[in-house]
Amino acid sequence: MSIEISGFLVPVAILIVILLWKLLRNPSFHPRTLPLPPGPKPLPILGNVLNIPSSLPWVTYADWSAKYGDVMHLQLLGQSIIVLGSPEAAFELLEKRSAIYSDRPRSTLVSLMGWDWNFALMPYGPRWRPTRRTFWQHFHPGVISKYEQTQLHETRRFLRKLLASPDQLTHHIHYAFGATILKAVHGIEVADSDDKYVSLLKQAAQGPAKAFVPGAFWVEYMPILRHIPAWVPGAGFQKKIAKWRADSIALNEVPFQVAKSAFTFSTLHAFFLAMILYPDVQKKAQAELDNLVGATRLPDFGDRPSLIYINAIVKECLRWQNVAPLGVFHRSVADNEYKGYLIPEGSVAFLHDPKVYSMPEEFMPERFIKDGKLNSDIRDPSTIAFGYGRRICPGRNFAESSLFINIATVLHVFDIIPAVGANGETIPVEARMTSGFLSYPVEFTYSIAPRSVAAEGLIRKTSQTKDRA
Repeated sequence: MSIEISGFLVPVAILIVILLWKLLRNPSFHPRTLPLPPGPKPLPILGNVLNIPSSLPWVTYADWSAKYGDVMHLQLLGQSIIVLGSPEAAFELLEKRSAIYSDRPRSTLVSLMGWDWNFALMPYGPRWRPTRRTFWQHFHPGVISKYEQTQLHETRRFLRKLLASPDQLTHHIHYAFGATILKAVHGIEVADSDDKYVSLLKQAAQGPAKAFVPGAFWVEYMPILRHIPAWVPGAGFQKKIAKWRADSIALNEVPFQVAKSAFTFSTLHAFFLAMILYPDVQKKAQAELDNLVGATRLPDFGDRPSLIYINAIVKECLRWQNVAPLGVFHRSVADNEYKGYLIPEGSVAFLHDPKVYSMPEEFMPERFIKDGKLNSDIRDPSTIAFGYGRRICPGRNFAESSLFINIATVLHVFDIIPAVGANGETIPVEARMTSGFLSYPVEFTYSIAPRSVAAEGLIRKTSQTKDRA
């Protein structure tokens, strides 16, 4: 046997031993009286590694859910993965049994990327509880009104930026929400352009969006790979993780708000896409604003109870293109039974994007309205979008109020229409999202212009208005 072959077989043998050890120590390996939930047939040792899709995984999970049911079992190198395919299953396990399912997986990627400080990713326990409690004290429904002037100020700055350079939509959305969060949480006033903190928020969100997807990086399931040098073929992940870790360390001085910034950015970006694809929705919303707000002022938070259709648009934006289609992973801390199946201790559970509404691909705010009021009988999509149980996002009320004021104000003064090509024909647009832990609309063409001379005047007048608290 050649030296080259021997040198190759040694690490392979070590790898096999490690995989067997993980398999034998995993709770799901030992016999139980209850069966595991159904799912794709795993391979020996590897499990379902080769079944995990690399792009738009929630599409595959939806297909599997139709075949196997709303609770599925996968195995990745000995790690049990539970995929929840319905809000009912998620509510039963993650909400009603939150004492068992509120933990987070011990993630190699979280550690390598330096995200241990982020309480959304912390394991459930004595470090997480006081951190979340402190955050909740500043963002529960009874106190978020104190941030309204900051939200108004940044929304109106957003209008001015859109008027000046409408071709930079995504940049302006990032800036608007980054500036709002930095002021509200830390009292940081950002510059009108090229602010270092806003740029850092945008940059730091890219790592988790790409990394925290099941099967994206094998090092998550084989931690020994973390010791492979970056120059070794196939170890290119080391350079990516090093870059993302540097971003995380730099961000540590302004913590907690990355998830909210990325979430609201993607949701508002999807709103602009929806307005191009569904012009009748835009016209109906503008008619409501014209009738209830009028042409002489901009909407404010006092208008929120009466703007039923705008509130329905906010809900539909949360539902239509779920920006976190797999949610954040939960970990079970004990064996548990559901529908006659065993969910082993240490399982990682997540919810794929469920289609629980009629005509789910259509953008239809009307689905949330009945007899001129918001219909409480229809499931509120925020109950899916913001998580479950003890790990529900504590900043959800702040995020929804930010979405409301931005959507209402933009629709009041701007028309959002398809772009026109050089030949004078409308450029077609499709509703497509990127793949990742956080999913964003694929870049699309558009045209944004003031609805009227009076609307443009309202925008320009905001530079003279002191709306800061």
